[in-house]
Amino acid sequence: LPSARAILAAAERGRATLTVGHVERFQPGMRKVRELGFVPRFVECQRLAPFSFRSTDIGVVHDLMIHDLDLVRYLVGSPVKSVDAAGGAILTEHEDMASVRLVFENGARANVTASRASLQPTRRLRMFSSSAYVSLDMHKNYGLVVKKGPRWKEGRSALSNLTPEEIAARTDLVSSGMLELVELDLAGHERPLQAELEHFLGAVRSGTRPEVTGEDGLAALELAERIAAEIRTQAW
Repeated sequence: LPSARAILAAAERGRATLTVGHVERFQPGMRKVRELGFVPRFVECQRLAPFSFRSTDIGVVHDLMIHDLDLVRYLVGSPVKSVDAAGGAILTEHEDMASVRLVFENGARANVTASRASLQPTRRLRMFSSSAYVSLDMHKNYGLVVKKGPRWKEGRSALSNLTPEEIAARTDLVSSGMLELVELDLAGHERPLQAELEHFLGAVRSGTRPEVTGEDGLAALELAERIAAEIRTQAW
């Protein structure tokens, strides 16, 4: 944290453009979600990876989870109010798995899980609001939006006369217009690192504010430190 704050201060003194490499913001699925204007009330993130024998001098919170911590802050747009974390060391001296429940000041909540001791890689993000559900699979570059269709009110009224068993047997909620499924077109946008670098170069040349500021990076780091510190207090 002292080093991060020193970098921020140096950039401010020199009036330099400073960004932090949170490349997940430039994932095509994330860009689509922002274009939709989707503001979630609940977010669930999973980032699981096989053990890679790298970054063993730090735990999984700083190695992997920190990227999703930035994402949920970015999506929710509110400061974190409380943290409830759990985790432990499995293969190294630091935590190799961690899970945290975040409550934000605006009432939104998020569950974030990270592991570097898994057999298969997983990078999933699920978001819920009062109007829609969004599912992103960053590993497969696939996204889906589920929301109320044009016949939601009419269909819901009709379903009120059915038994629970009859409702459960209904499989035509989409074709009947009650629900609308929108597959996010992510083809041809699979170079988030290139997009991040091009954006930063543009910010430097134009003197505009970058997508991920130094303050954003510091906030994610402070949150990661808070989570890791809570995990260290637990017996494993």
